Order: sequence, then structure tokens, then C-alpha cells
Amino acid sequence: MVICSVNGVVAAAVPVSDRGLAYGDGVFETMRLVAGDLPLWAYHKQRLTRGCQRLGIAPPLEQVQTWLCELLAAVPAATLKTCTVAKLIVTRGGGGRGYRPDPGASPTVIIALYAGDLAAQDAIALRVCDYRLPANPYLAGIKHLNRLDNIMLQMECSAAGFGDGLVLDNQGNVIETTSSNVFFEQRGKLITPLLNECGVSGVMRGFIIDELAPANQVATAEAVIPLASLDRFSGAFCCNSVRGIIPVERIGDLRFQATPAMQKLQRSLMESRFEKGQ
Repeated sequence: MVICSVNGVVAAAVPVSDRGLAYGDGVFETMRLVAGDLPLWAYHKQRLTRGCQRLGIAPPLEQVQTWLCELLAAVPAATLKTCTVAKLIVTRGGGGRGYRPDPGASPTVIIALYAGDLAAQDAIALRVCDYRLPANPYLAGIKHLNRLDNIMLQMECSAAGFGDGLVLDNQGNVIETTSSNVFFEQRGKLITPLLNECGVSGVMRGFIIDELAPANQVATAEAVIPLASLDRFSGAFCCNSVRGIIPVERIGDLRFQATPAMQKLQRSLMESRFEKGQ
């Protein structure tokens, strides 16, 4: 981590009474940073707002944007060039012991900047995870702070020697990977799992559906995708708002190709604001 602020003040700690620490009561966004710019900020802001509203937290958007700008401005230009990821956390704020929130609590806003290499990633192999995501329609789609499912999934993948894995729900339907959304290609059309019951509706997923795919005349659809149906697809990739599009070469014993539609999207992404900033 390069630098961090809490409610607009450069700091790296929150009170032990904060409900984000005590209960995971809040939401977060992990954002690609390009030369001090957040190229997909509009999508992150939209999901942040949706998540806060779902949890009954008044989204402090004006403060968030002000503190983001102030933190970015406080970092020396030479240092800022090395910062590639910004993480934004909004918790409900402080509170006493017990689950019942204090209706008068003010949200805590934590912003951290990180350095790292975000070079394009080679095609990956995915393990089909044994751990299943439970259904919870009320929390489906949002990026809340309770990520124990993802921790259990990553532990499983690491123990099996995999960097990532394909995640299913309790009915055996494909949902996502441990840290990305997933798309499959069938005769030039991209299909991504429906996320009404569980999973995170990712920012890159939205960017692909709303902008990249239409710009390249690639059709997309959301659907229930049973694990047993994956042999119908010719191509597959995962995606997130930090790494972009990551080709999938294998899921279990099934192998996938780098298809023309996927290659179009990869080229388009490289030429977009995602790579070059605003």
C-alpha cells in the first residue's frame, strides 16, 4: 500500500468500534488506476450507490469524490505513476456492541492506493470449486464486505495448486470465479451467468455488456448456465475491473479456444479508456 486516508485524513487505522471491522457492515470497490485517473469510475459509483442503498447506508458520494481527489492530489507525481489500484471502502460507521445499527451513525470512508504490475494476464486454467455459493437474493450483485465465501474458495484453490476457480451455486449452476465474472461464447454470442441469487455484478462485466460488446457488434445475454452445459461453448474468459479480460484455456477437463469475438473485445479493451485513462 502506498497511502491511505480515513474520512479524508491520511491515516491507516479505524476505531475498533467501526461496524465494517466488527461485522463486515459495508461495501467496497477495487478500481484500476491509470496515471491518477479512475477510467471506470462511473460504473464503480453506480454499484457503490446500489450497494449502500441495499444496506440502508446513505451513500456519501460527494465526500467520497472529494476525498478521492484530495488523496490523489496529495501523492507526488512520481509515486502516483506507480499506483495502479485504488480501493474504496464505505462502512456504516461506528456503533456499540450488537448487530442493531445506530441510526445516527455516520459512514466511514477508507481509500487506499496500491502499487503493482497490471500487465495482461496469460490464459488460465480454472478448478471447479467444491465450495458452493449460498443463495441470497437480497445481497446478490452488490460488493459487500462479507467475503468469507471468497476466502474459503481461494483457500480451496490454493490448496489444489490453482490461482483461481469456477464457482457454482447450490444447484450446480456457474456463477463466477473467486474474483472475477465469467463469459462463455457460443456461435459468436457471449453468455454470462444470471446473478439474481448470488455472486457479484462486476464493473468490467457491465462495461463489456454496455459498451465493448455493442461497439464490436457482439451479442450478449445473461442466462442460467449449468456446469454440465459447458461443453456447448467454444470459448471462455473471466474479467474484472483491475485485470480486464483474462482468457480461460481449461475448466476441469474441458478446453476452450481464443475465439474471434473474444479477441475483438480484447483489442477494443486495449484501445479504450480502461488502458489509456480518460
